[in-house]
Amino acid sequence: MCFLFFFFKKKKKKFTIWFPIALDRVIRLSVPKVDRFTDIGRPRTSVDKDSEYHRLIARDHNPFAFLYKSTLVIYFDNCCLMKHLSGFRRSQATYISNIIAAKLGALLIIAVIDSDNCLFRSFDRMRVTVARQSLLVAFSLCFLILHSFSAPFANPVDNASEWTSRINYVSTSLTALVVALNTPGKQIFETYILYGLVGFSSIIISCC
Repeated sequence: MCFLFFFFKKKKKKFTIWFPIALDRVIRLSVPKVDRFTDIGRPRTSVDKDSEYHRLIARDHNPFAFLYKSTLVIYFDNCCLMKHLSGFRRSQATYISNIIAAKLGALLIIAVIDSDNCLFRSFDRMRVTVARQSLLVAFSLCFLILHSFSAPFANPVDNASEWTSRINYVSTSLTALVVALNTPGKQIFETYILYGLVGFSSIIISCC
């Protein structure tokens, strides 16, 4: 197959790679809007906007609310009942659509840049594989940098867990690139190191 495009049509319904864009639009229309001014006309600061946003989120019953907020987490702290909303920050409400778009982009790179694809069948297989893995490394690294600066979750623990997941993406892509380059000792990279990365990532996420 030359391209990885799947179309499903039934009457007027369509399912295509347009989905992340449509999801982003739904979230932007559904997420609570914070007024720039208070009820008495005073302008809200950034902190005030965040507080008002969390208040609106806690009272939000929109059927699409699960896309931009998590369930209410209740726990005990020094014998006192505490609760917090473990969702996305006000400026990062559409983060889930960004994740889906990034994963779709990675899948397209893997599917399209392939030596068995008719577009690259005449090229050297090793060069195509190295080019694909290099793009995946750059792609996953950009996604890691964006996450590091955006810190999309309101809860720092969720940010740490997601950051570890992004590190795992970069490490796995680098390991696959080393294997594609036929580096001496690549058997170690595609077995022990690869499994070690997966295990280390699982331990860090469970600790968080």
